[in-house]
Amino acid sequence: FAEEMFAYKYSDCEDRSILYAQLVRELLGLDVLLLYYPDHISTAVGFKGTVSGDSVRLNSRNYTICDPTYVGSDVGEAMPEHRKISAKLIRID
Repeated sequence: FAEEMFAYKYSDCEDRSILYAQLVRELLGLDVLLLYYPDHISTAVGFKGTVSGDSVRLNSRNYTICDPTYVGSDVGEAMPEHRKISAKLIRID
């Protein structure tokens, strides 16, 4: 749960990605996917317009990588070690 992030002293990629996904959905009304890698969890956002950068496709729709744990990265920038790995895509409803 996103609220857990505020209850504990430390957080990991799962905590940050879930909080980020919930904020994007609630505040911006955009679709968000969780990207589940063997050693990491990230997010991808379904923007209404075209956004350049790293992305994934689900059901004929593009989702741009937005990793809240990749410090210093821009929208559309996946961690280099995850660019060639297929992530399991988890749609958040």
